Amino acid sequence: YGTVTGVQTCALPIFLHDGRARGGEHPYVKSVVESVLYMLWDVGLKVGHSTRSISEATAQANQDMQSKTSLIESRLLLGPATLYDQFREALVKQCVRGHEDEYIAARMKDQEERHEKFGDSVFLQEPNVKNGCGGLRDFQNLIWMAFFKYDALTLAALRKQGFLEPSEQRALEDAYEFILRVRNSMHYLTGRACDVIALGIQPKIADDLGYRHQDLLRRTEAFMRDYYMHARNIFLLTNALAERMALRPSKLSRLTALLPGRAKKEEPVDGFLFRDGLVSAADPGIFKAEPLRLLRVFRHLQQRQVELSPELRNMIRRNLRYVDRSFQYSTEARDTFLAILQNKGQVARILRRMHETEFLGKYLPEFGKLTCLVQHEFFHRYTADEHTLQVIEHLDRIIDAVKPPHENYKKLFQQNEHPHILYLAILLHDVGKAANAERHAEVSVEMARKAAARLKLSEDETTMLTFLVRDHLKLSMLSQRRDIDDQATIDAAARIVKNEVNLDLLQLLTFADSAGTSIKTWSDWKEALLWGLYHRTKQALAGPEVEIERLQDGARSVALAGATQAQHEVPEARPFRDRELEVGTLRRRRRGDQGRVAIDARLGLGGARRRAALHPFGLATQRVESSTLGFSLALQPFGALHEVAAVTAFVFMQDASIELHDAIDQAIEEVAVVRDQDERDARIEEMRLQPVGNLRIEVVGRLVEQEQLRARQQEARQRHASPLAAGQCGAARIEALDA
Repeated sequence: YGTVTGVQTCALPIFLHDGRARGGEHPYVKSVVESVLYMLWDVGLKVGHSTRSISEATAQANQDMQSKTSLIESRLLLGPATLYDQFREALVKQCVRGHEDEYIAARMKDQEERHEKFGDSVFLQEPNVKNGCGGLRDFQNLIWMAFFKYDALTLAALRKQGFLEPSEQRALEDAYEFILRVRNSMHYLTGRACDVIALGIQPKIADDLGYRHQDLLRRTEAFMRDYYMHARNIFLLTNALAERMALRPSKLSRLTALLPGRAKKEEPVDGFLFRDGLVSAADPGIFKAEPLRLLRVFRHLQQRQVELSPELRNMIRRNLRYVDRSFQYSTEARDTFLAILQNKGQVARILRRMHETEFLGKYLPEFGKLTCLVQHEFFHRYTADEHTLQVIEHLDRIIDAVKPPHENYKKLFQQNEHPHILYLAILLHDVGKAANAERHAEVSVEMARKAAARLKLSEDETTMLTFLVRDHLKLSMLSQRRDIDDQATIDAAARIVKNEVNLDLLQLLTFADSAGTSIKTWSDWKEALLWGLYHRTKQALAGPEVEIERLQDGARSVALAGATQAQHEVPEARPFRDRELEVGTLRRRRRGDQGRVAIDARLGLGGARRRAALHPFGLATQRVESSTLGFSLALQPFGALHEVAAVTAFVFMQDASIELHDAIDQAIEEVAVVRDQDERDARIEEMRLQPVGNLRIEVVGRLVEQEQLRARQQEARQRHASPLAAGQCGAARIEALDA
């Protein structure tokens, strides 16, 4: 037997037997097998082979899913047809019947693992044509599962049983044939088994398949766009068929099955029926009667947290002719679309469903031109449309995030009063790439203006939208390519954003855009630089007086939080009283070309001498051993030490003076003189920096007694501090960059 389709370097599976139960060890059988295999090997074929009786073959099939799948596709090559019929009858009886659920579950698990391993998206820059999403194996997987449940090994058989429409059958057959040709071309061009369409081989495949564009880049782009279209058809249609044939029941369906006492109710709303988490059409003519339902159905998906049924997906695609100019300019359509975009954290799924049914590109033609558009920049993993949807998904994740980096932007997003403008800006920020313009941002701005006019946005909203589209790369470029400690950089950022509202919106867009390009390339270093630029720009926009007042308030609240935390960690400390907390005067001074903010804070905590920490603002201290002192500083918010504000709860020391510099490498440059518990003057020697987790730098040093420093320490304390009661005060001073 052998697979019906194959390419040059694929393995050729061969199964030889004579029907008699004497097995592969019989001398005659062994000689026949060797003669056949040697001949095949000599001509350069890769052969997977076995020699078994029918009973041995069925027993092996029930032990291994891959063997069972291979036997399912068997066909007679040579020999008596009666023997082959006996084999097929035994295979179905012993390996298929009664094993349906087990086999389908195993194949679904295999598909999930494949997608996770080879990239969980059709639109990767270098897709895997065999095992990736929308690849050959997705198509074959569907056929194998359909055979187990419905005894159908071809699309034609599925169509006869009513699971497949003629247009869907043609789309699947065309897609499968195209991807087979691509894989075969790859094998011939490389001379080896090859399943990944690497960037370097894409132009050669385009030439081999007959693309004749004069420009090499356009030729490659046309080929890859066709590939993505076909792969998307396989991915979407096989998933729809799996649902249609109940190969992949929804979670709500399984839950309903566990509750037999509950009657299944169909709730008609706006011409749609809602049942088991799916929405379907109450009548085939609902879109003809009311075309605006084509958009309202997606609003229902969002409000009711349901999904489109496979039949309704097809109905939407077949009725897209109603999305004409009058539809696009309709006030009701505009209100519904913007209402969808207003729901923070619930937009990405709806826009993806719109795109999968091809509605989004019809209603927003500027975005439609991005469909399956190849991005030739190496750092982009996805096509332009998929990248845009990925950006929106990362923006959605911020609203409920509990872990960084998304959590760091949660407050900004929650306070944002213009989510529809932000989502719309993301949809349109790359639309100029479809025009192949050298500066796509400028083209994108013009297209964004047209979309804003069609959506009847106000003048202020249009200004905000075009700003985000035009300058969506500016914060990223300034933070990563310019010195954020240079006042000229801060001034440039302030001129770009003009106000704090724009700054907040652009900060969110910058992170989401970078994460949508590839979250794996988003590093703590980039995070620190972006937040550093954000805080400095915000300070420049607010003015020095406002910033000083904000930091004064922050210092007081942080010191109070540190005191409370220290109280919990040091139970024997006497109760903390508000009058014992003093936040020193906040002042500015100049040192060289760098502006600094100095903050003093003191805290009385009795005679406690244990480890204490300042949470969640990131300063933690502890005695590692008798002669070692450890300082650990977490930069939160990233890149802005002045946000730490006050250092408190150095309960094991009488006095300390620490100078911290917010350098780009987030290192602590200097830890100055301290005093140990026994009132001995000491300094930290053998100081070293070591990273601890995300943007955490730990400074560890050895305390060395230095009697000669006592006089200088005493002068420093008198000059900079008014000590509280002896034995009850831990104090520290930070000098942090304020730029």
